[in-house]
Amino acid sequence: MQLTIGRMEKEHQRREECLRQENQDLLYKLENSDKRNEGLTQSVAAATKPLLRQIENLQSSYSAQSMSWEKLEKNLTDRLGMYRLRVCGVLWIFSGGN
Repeated sequence: MQLTIGRMEKEHQRREECLRQENQDLLYKLENSDKRNEGLTQSVAAATKPLLRQIENLQSSYSAQSMSWEKLEKNLTDRLGMYRLRVCGVLWIFSGGN
């Protein structure tokens, strides 16, 4: 009986030591994973900043181009209206003013 109890205690101690070692291994893996995750987070942030700047520049360029096209359209519309009035005046003159 003493031998059985002694063997059981040794077995429990061995199992406990194995579980402690496994726990340490898992903690080590967790720490490494956290470090890798932090590194990836920083890489994504570093890669994202230039893309965000490029998007802002494209939006600014698009806004400027849109305003330019709107000004051109207004100018052309105004000129078209002016030429229509001239054509109407010329037609009126040629029709004898009636």
